Amino acid sequence: MIIIGNKSSVYIDPQAQIGENVKVYPGTIIEGNVVIEDNCILGPNTFIQGEEIIIKKNNIFKCDVSIFHKVFIDEGNIFFKGACIGEVSQHLRAPGEKSEVIIGKNNLIREFVTINRGTDFDKKKTIIKNNTLIMAYVHIAHDCLIEDEVIISNSVQIAGHVTIEKGAVIGGLSGIHQFVRIGKYTMIGGASAVERDIPHFCLAKGNRAYLEGINIIGLKRRKFNKETIKALLDAYKIIFGSKKNINESISIVLEKYSHIPEIREFVEFIKTSKRGCTLPKN
Repeated sequence: MIIIGNKSSVYIDPQAQIGENVKVYPGTIIEGNVVIEDNCILGPNTFIQGEEIIIKKNNIFKCDVSIFHKVFIDEGNIFFKGACIGEVSQHLRAPGEKSEVIIGKNNLIREFVTINRGTDFDKKKTIIKNNTLIMAYVHIAHDCLIEDEVIISNSVQIAGHVTIEKGAVIGGLSGIHQFVRIGKYTMIGGASAVERDIPHFCLAKGNRAYLEGINIIGLKRRKFNKETIKALLDAYKIIFGSKKNINESISIVLEKYSHIPEIREFVEFIKTSKRGCTLPKN
């Protein structure tokens, strides 16, 4: 461990386990049986308090970052100024004392992001997976699941129990209602209010949000092949653009395209939606 500057301004609990080459800057406070592995950087005024906090190798805490209670942070993340991780949920029903936050690898968590821990009456954990970009002033509430490669833009507010699946992009200033599920590789426009599920591969925007079609540009960037994109466009048209009922439309889609995995995923999402899916505007 290397303490930078004034050692008297740093407090490290005797129970804490600090690895090699950990740089600790002035104003840092570590309380509890905290484990911090090698090559981490604890910037000025880092505050870590809890009995079950594990921070793996090569994490960087820029300054004024706070970590509370029970948190597991895997390798290679960067936390920017003012991020607050693991505080009790903003829910009157339960204190969340038996719950946690789990953060994967290589995430960028920008200025003043708040990530609350789970609640005792749901998953008991809030999970951020790998390679996400969570921009400034984002709030992620209790029991959420944010999957790999998700981008959440500035000031997005995410209520409890929300799932955002792989590769989704959420535009700035958007709000997402509790229990909503955002499908993989979706794109939600800025300042949207999302109250129902957004199926895989779709574009949505608006207050209240409505579907605008398939996220063609996003899928091309992800190297989806032309056959798959064309099939998704047709499936979207059949399901959301025809006058047939949903079961008839899904049967037609599967009859034509059941050999394409993405079509099966698209249909399964719609069939299993608990809140109901967001629909096109007209």
